[in-house]
Amino acid sequence: MSPSAQSGAHLGEDATYGIFGMRVSKRVVLLNISVMALFLLAVAYFALLSKSEPVLYISGERIGKNSMLQLIDGEKYSYLVDDSQNKGLVDYEVKRQGGCMQVKYGVGQLAYSLCFAKDGLVSGPGTGQGAVAQNQLSVQMAKSDLGVPNMLFRPWMLALEPGFEWSANISYGTRLESPLFANEYLTQETSSVKVIGVEDRFGRAAYKVSVVGSSPDKGQSKVTMWVDQKKRIILEAVGEGYSMKIAKAPFNITGS
Repeated sequence: MSPSAQSGAHLGEDATYGIFGMRVSKRVVLLNISVMALFLLAVAYFALLSKSEPVLYISGERIGKNSMLQLIDGEKYSYLVDDSQNKGLVDYEVKRQGGCMQVKYGVGQLAYSLCFAKDGLVSGPGTGQGAVAQNQLSVQMAKSDLGVPNMLFRPWMLALEPGFEWSANISYGTRLESPLFANEYLTQETSSVKVIGVEDRFGRAAYKVSVVGSSPDKGQSKVTMWVDQKKRIILEAVGEGYSMKIAKAPFNITGS
């Protein structure tokens, strides 16, 4: 075999390529491509098996309730809501769902629902962002950015009475799980609830409640709520850049 033929045969078996001024053999290039392909396949595999879900943890002193859930099957409520994301009339409908009362409502293109047991705890499935509250929580705070925004009821409302005070530490965010690891990315907040008076609101006796939340990222937020003494639902809520006021109810309201 001539020298040129030998050279051609050698190049066919293990050719070399110039990469960044270096001579790299064909075998090394193919090996690197194979390793990269396996790496990308592994990333895609674990991405398919990974899942994320919203989480909400609340720790606080146990609440002694003095009322049971007062929502009744077939009730309909409407509220005028004005916040940074929504403005207008929001309708709520109460339906019995098995052993709980399901509250449904929509905001824009989004639909939400939560099912409450007689003791006010979340029971059964929720939909939309309300799914964050499915962890059978003993409490759920009144902040619009936790659980379901603008929900007309919170479990702690069943414990309201003159002089009532309650506070809790809140962690909420996302839990990411894969075959190799599980981790939670959480935001920490504290929140407190305090009855600061009893007033007439729209012809109804109501608890006036101060709800204060604070976090390192968002600072402090304050919301004042008026909660119907009998039905234990929001009649009105007012905060910085946020308001929610009852417009229609299955009972008489005046001046709304």
